[in-house]
Amino acid sequence: MVAEDLVPEVEIGECTSPNASIITCRCDEDNVRKGRFVTVTAGENFPPLVHEADSGERIFGVALKTGNNGDYIPVCIFGIVKMYAGIYRVSSLVEGSQNYVSSASSRCMLE
Repeated sequence: MVAEDLVPEVEIGECTSPNASIITCRCDEDNVRKGRFVTVTAGENFPPLVHEADSGERIFGVALKTGNNGDYIPVCIFGIVKMYAGIYRVSSLVEGSQNYVSSASSRCMLE
């Protein structure tokens, strides 16, 4: 079965929200890919350090640019971003929220 692109005019990893919240973050590992969920490694300093989210990690946002260790990348923390599985609404984390990625079920919970 071939996946059908329902929004061909937008490329994967592109933000389509006019009022999206995008912040600059720094990669703390190699190969952070555009259009993938990222999680915060160290957020006490600015810019926060991020890496691609693994199964079970809390989601911080979506990388809008590909980056390697030490690179600065834009991350959408609130808005609509095209991803391989479709378009998800991503909101910033709130203390005690239930945001996570589950690779086993290929689903995500977002507020």
